[in-house]
Amino acid sequence: MCKLVISAVLCVLSWHLKGASANDPASSWLTYASFSVPASSGVITRVSTTWTIPTMPAVPFGSNAPGWWFGVQTAGGNGALIQPIMAYGYQGSKFSIFNGVFDWTDESWRTSPEVQTVKPGENIISELAMSPSDTRTYVMKIAKEGNEPITTPFTLNKRQTDPETVVYFVLEHQPITCKAYPTSEKLTFRNITVEVNGKVVTPTWEIHQEVPACNSRAEAVDAQTLEFTWSTKWRGASDENNYDVDTSAWPRKWWSAEQPGVTEEA
Repeated sequence: MCKLVISAVLCVLSWHLKGASANDPASSWLTYASFSVPASSGVITRVSTTWTIPTMPAVPFGSNAPGWWFGVQTAGGNGALIQPIMAYGYQGSKFSIFNGVFDWTDESWRTSPEVQTVKPGENIISELAMSPSDTRTYVMKIAKEGNEPITTPFTLNKRQTDPETVVYFVLEHQPITCKAYPTSEKLTFRNITVEVNGKVVTPTWEIHQEVPACNSRAEAVDAQTLEFTWSTKWRGASDENNYDVDTSAWPRKWWSAEQPGVTEEA
């Protein structure tokens, strides 16, 4: 089992001085689905899902590591966002899986030391669950099907008093060109299970468009299935985020040190 580490580069959070609100949802989210539990009713104790790695993008660069992930957070969005993640471009022109926590209580970004490379068509199995021995600790697991998972514990900051009562499924990081997104134009989270106070519940998903780009959409197919779609050919006049992205307001999460530049559409 590995512990989260703080990146000396990635946790420099100058963006919040520019007027961004210090909570989730963040302006780097395109579209997302959420399920909330009233604090008086309980706390999220487990979330699990499976999904399949989409196809490669048509161009290797042009987005700040687009990510597909799920996680838990407080109702006010100002606690720890605990999230198993799949991203493209995090370590070069490939898909990677890892665990991360963006903690608004101390404005830190922590990631698992271990990162695994995955390929299009491979199935991912992931979960996050409250530790049975410590209700302030969550354990994240993510793996390619058949492999040993990256297992990462995280204990809530002492300054966080609110419980984790919101589940998010998110598409994050607006591209400069829509061709920087996978050509399959779809990713589906399947077999979603949510537990509250240790018991399985049937979530009612709310769909939100935060700062959409590339005609991105989230859809609740049913309680156990969420589908995210986008267009790699989108050039709508109202979708200016594709070509003029102000990244100064983004949380400095998984910026890739190996990403040398971007490729713009001709």
